[in-house]
Order: sequence, then structure tokens, then C-alpha cells
Amino acid sequence: MRVRRSRSPLRAELIVLDAVTLQECLDDELRGRGVDLRPVDAHDPADLAGLRDRARGVEATLVRFIESGGGTITRYPDVEAFLTAHP
Repeated sequence: MRVRRSRSPLRAELIVLDAVTLQECLDDELRGRGVDLRPVDAHDPADLAGLRDRARGVEATLVRFIESGGGTITRYPDVEAFLTAHP
């Protein structure tokens, strides 16, 4: 999740909505596995930097979790590159 500084209330609402959606997915997928990742706990409406930092930490934890289990992650520079690779 990338967070950019913005004074737009709509932009901030979308960022928080993304975080809540991520939280729901994490709760569903990781329930009962002993992994507790809570990006929304870092939400501060006055400063989204904590949410950004927590999201980065969650990403790093998930990458370690996937790779330690033998999984591989393919990264793409943008959505267009992903769509080109997966028509």
C-alpha cells in the first residue's frame, strides 16, 4: 500500500478503506494460524504515516511468510505490466 501526503479528504478516506479491506482479508486468511497482522490499529486520521508504515511491515511479514514456505513472488512495476503478463 502506498500512501502519499494529500490534503484531500476523499483520498484519505480511500486509503483508510483500502486498509480496512486489507484487514478483513488478513483476518479471514490468517485466522487460526497464529499470525496477527493489524494494519488498521495504526490508523490516525490526522497522520496516515503510521498506517503506511504498518502496511509496509505487514507486507514484509507476508513476503517472509510466503518465501519461507517455498513460495515465490513476482513483482510488477505497475498494473499495465501485470495485465500484459496476464492477458
